[in-house]
Amino acid sequence: MTTRSLLHITDCHIVVEGELLHGSVDSLGNLQRVLDAVVASGMPTDAIVLTGDLADAGAPGAYRRLRAVVEPAAARLDADVVYLMGNHDERSAFHAELLDDPEAGRRSHDAVRRIGGLRLIALDTTVPGHHHGEIDEAQYEWLGAQLAEPAPEGTIVALHHPPVPASDELHAAVGFRDAEKLIETLDGTDVRAVLAGHTHAAAASIVGSTFVWVGGALAYSFDGTAPAGMLRGRPAPAFSRIDITDGVVTATSIQLPPEGEQPVYEMSTAKMAELVLAHSAAH
Repeated sequence: MTTRSLLHITDCHIVVEGELLHGSVDSLGNLQRVLDAVVASGMPTDAIVLTGDLADAGAPGAYRRLRAVVEPAAARLDADVVYLMGNHDERSAFHAELLDDPEAGRRSHDAVRRIGGLRLIALDTTVPGHHHGEIDEAQYEWLGAQLAEPAPEGTIVALHHPPVPASDELHAAVGFRDAEKLIETLDGTDVRAVLAGHTHAAAASIVGSTFVWVGGALAYSFDGTAPAGMLRGRPAPAFSRIDITDGVVTATSIQLPPEGEQPVYEMSTAKMAELVLAHSAAH
């Protein structure tokens, strides 16, 4: 049995030093806390996949701050790092500060990473100057060529804008354009799942025959219980764990607890197993 484990982080919205996101959110602190918790947990991690909106305003300094936190944690985890563009990111600064490729300029960032026998395809769905997502014909041709040959353990496609039907007018305006074409391209291939972000709310969909996982946002979460006609962000940072075991994908959303929160309970796995077995024996 082979398992590949990905730490899926999205919508970090890192700002420059001395600022807080929306005047109240320490987004870099959220990122540091998540990475510290994952390292401390001993959670197996083959790759850290960051699906866009890494910087809130595309500032070079924000990317440098993010990289200075992510890459030391990746080294401790012995994990690869995969950076993706989001609509808040700026291509030139992204390439220069995260990929050490200042000559790339405003070119889209599409890449393939191999994690053992698992293939991870990063797609740039951003449209400079706009918040909606799409990919062009050249990207479709490139994607088709990559998928023509199956990978030994299948493929995960990662992008920022989820290719799912829009639930309202706002999501239609900022969502993925022509999602049906992308799903048709993926159907019948070895793609096990699509990982996305953008919506600041964890969600799962089956579109065609493709499983789409939208990770919860690291910076803050959208409140689905806000009054009609209102949008509300909540300080509830989240991230995801993606496990691929012999082609079966399990996505788990994990919420970062408030600092200082006391756990409801805390015990060893051995103690929990003891209690479960004792309960079973009693019945």
